Amino acid sequence: IRRFTILLAICLFCKNVTGASPVVLKGKNFQVSFLNSAKVLWQYKETKTGKTIDFTGPLFEVDGKKMAGELVNIQEIGQPIKLTMLQGAYKNNPDVILRICFRIPDNNPVVRFRYELIGKGNHQLTKSGGADHARYLSISVPGFSKIKEVKLSEFNEMVHSFSLSEREMDARNFNGKTSFMGPIVVGSNAGYSFLVAYEHGSQAPDLFLKYTLSPDKTIALNAVKGNYAGGFPITKENSYQSIWFEAAVIKGSEDELAANYRQFMIRNMSPNSESRKPFIFYNTWNFQERNKHWYKKPYLADMTTERMLQEIEVAHQVGIDVFVIDAGWFEKTGDWQASKTRFPDELKTIKAKLDKYGMKLGLWFNPTVAAKSSAMLAKNKDCLKTFNGQNDGPWPIWETEESYGMCLVSRYRDA
Repeated sequence: IRRFTILLAICLFCKNVTGASPVVLKGKNFQVSFLNSAKVLWQYKETKTGKTIDFTGPLFEVDGKKMAGELVNIQEIGQPIKLTMLQGAYKNNPDVILRICFRIPDNNPVVRFRYELIGKGNHQLTKSGGADHARYLSISVPGFSKIKEVKLSEFNEMVHSFSLSEREMDARNFNGKTSFMGPIVVGSNAGYSFLVAYEHGSQAPDLFLKYTLSPDKTIALNAVKGNYAGGFPITKENSYQSIWFEAAVIKGSEDELAANYRQFMIRNMSPNSESRKPFIFYNTWNFQERNKHWYKKPYLADMTTERMLQEIEVAHQVGIDVFVIDAGWFEKTGDWQASKTRFPDELKTIKAKLDKYGMKLGLWFNPTVAAKSSAMLAKNKDCLKTFNGQNDGPWPIWETEESYGMCLVSRYRDA
């Protein structure tokens, strides 16, 4: 079996044995070392240059008390085939065990990790004052002058769409009061770049996790809400697993780091790549919203072959896998044939360009509607969607022909 990744579970806050070397995990051009000091639990090191990012360990509230500190009684669990596990008990509470799970890709600098709490007896994750009490990590970044928050999907009412957004931080933001959602923090300086991220959906102002910038040039990631249930049992049979986190350091620019991160998301984030297929999508609707609200044009004014070819070119440059053409590609709902008015060759030129770049074509559908003059409606008129016996259609579908709502709990579904 080809080694796809190393998935290593190893305890945090490891108690160093006199004369023993720290545990070291090696990847491509980097290594992760468990230093087990009060300030540096583990360290990510870019091996060509020696550039490092130091990580403190997590802090949890267990049985009403904050849990942080070193572990003792480190032991390896089972035989290391694809999964190697080490665990240890907290020195100040030997009844609670902490693990960390790492995924180290073969050919990518991004490390994926998470934490796990296990109880020998019966313990609970608690919420004093009703709030989540967990600090997942803290990193020191004094050597990086440029820090940036990256949001992958922030709703922008101006364009009525979810969009990427970035916000730069400066020295004034390291005041102990500035916090932000992320999920990604990027830093760069003198030819180096780093990334820290978490895998969880948040939407401002409804935060689940947040980063906080402190005057000592540290960045901490804390739980806000919804990370665990109050009274969550920590036992041998019922452990607590945190969400996944990611970290990377490279010698190179933010753009180079972003390219590595994208490849990680596609190929390394899950060992079951064939079942997951995390493609990167682009959707044309963002520009259609700007056409409507910025330029005062109809939604479909620029839904043309020429415009789509221009967007495909840019999408290819930024590494898109699936190019989705939203409303307007079709002649009428229900029949779902390409519009010969907007696309005279019925998307053939567009498909050819996507094939050239190794990209996939995606098309927007609404299976619950059928246009007034569609063959689909003519064959299924007895399948109209009704409420109290009344159908509320027809209505326009994004500047295409008016359509009726269709009932999916009927033979129309199969049609």
